[in-house]
Amino acid sequence: MASLNTMTMKTNYRKTILLIDDDPKTNLYHQTIIRELYPKATILTYLRAYHAIDYLAHHPTPDYIFVDLYMPIMSGLDFVSSYHQIFRREEERAPVILLTDHPTISGQRDRIPSAALHDVVQKPLTSEYLSQITLQ
Repeated sequence: MASLNTMTMKTNYRKTILLIDDDPKTNLYHQTIIRELYPKATILTYLRAYHAIDYLAHHPTPDYIFVDLYMPIMSGLDFVSSYHQIFRREEERAPVILLTDHPTISGQRDRIPSAALHDVVQKPLTSEYLSQITLQ
């Protein structure tokens, strides 16, 4: 019966998820994974982190933010730093999950304000990982 309850929670998931990645194919893949698991979720995508910062400054905070580490102009690290400066109070911030296609990001994690970062995950997102974090 536990799986039935989990399934009900997934189908009724009405949260907002923000995806930021400069690769449109990666965004589309992640949207597909999220939509399969949570058909009622609102998914917002941006190719540039600075566009997402502008959106966040003028709209309600999403429930989760997934941002690519390596992007031109404003990297994922720069995004996290800016986001942390704009939303100083923890209760105003959504969990930020940093996405990377590199197995390790050693030497980088210490540059990120720990209160602004929820996790660092290797791409691509998986339905197992999404289930784990969104049902917490």
